[in-house]
Amino acid sequence: MAPNSHSITRWLDALRTGDALAGRMVWERFLDRMLAVARRRLVGASRRVADEDDVVVVAFERFLHGVRQDRFPRLRDRDDLWAILFTLTERAASNQQRDQDRDKRGGGEVLGDSALEGVEAVAPGPTPADEVLLQENMARLLAALGDEELRRIALARMEGYSNAEIAGRIGRAESTVERRLGLIRATWRSIGEGEADFS
Repeated sequence: MAPNSHSITRWLDALRTGDALAGRMVWERFLDRMLAVARRRLVGASRRVADEDDVVVVAFERFLHGVRQDRFPRLRDRDDLWAILFTLTERAASNQQRDQDRDKRGGGEVLGDSALEGVEAVAPGPTPADEVLLQENMARLLAALGDEELRRIALARMEGYSNAEIAGRIGRAESTVERRLGLIRATWRSIGEGEADFS
């Protein structure tokens, strides 16, 4: 039986205190949905290089790290939780695909036993309507920023990176990142997304 929003709220509270059982409950509840997102994102990628299980593990580790570091202040309920897990999974899959295409890894042209693998059954995941809605909402929010650096900062913050870590990634001062996050918040509030807060 699927847990209700109240039980997820309890899991989130327990996660913040480092409760391993709560982490396992969230993992079990959302694993299939995360795998479905990763599988969809990695369509056409070589199975020896691109593996949805690796993507999900990386995404979930980033989630747990972010929760322990209190990087998701707006994480309050099932919808917030899934939005974060979805974003982290998408980004981890995108990073894996990017890495796959690098020359040092054969440019994605990996041959061998992977060519003989059979077709796997797709685990139940988010409905197509859920995915479309989340993707459209994310695309709309990012497009509203109108600037690639602002988009990079917003995505990094949603992945759980601290302001200092983001500053290091983009080569800017932490105070600049803080100002840009303020601009992102103001932009999203102006289009009716007042709940988007990276404080």
